Amino acid sequence: MFDSLTYPQKTTILSQVAHALFREEVPMPELTAVLEGAVGAVFQVLHCLVEEEVEAVPDSDKSLRNLVSRACRDLGVGEVPHPSHRGIEG
Repeated sequence: MFDSLTYPQKTTILSQVAHALFREEVPMPELTAVLEGAVGAVFQVLHCLVEEEVEAVPDSDKSLRNLVSRACRDLGVGEVPHPSHRGIEG
């Protein structure tokens, strides 16, 4: 659903999602297929970036893998691979 939007529509939806995620004073918007698609697109881009990093960048404390792994642990996500893990599941 998100992929079929125009560029201006995508940026508007991504802005709405980002505001709801990062600002406590912004109420959670009503869940729609477009908003779910936007969140899915963000996670897909993150997955691709981590995959590229695993293939190209040596381990670093500031790596995207470390940041994502730390965020998942902080949120209580189960079975988070260690940042040094070289595989990509998904």
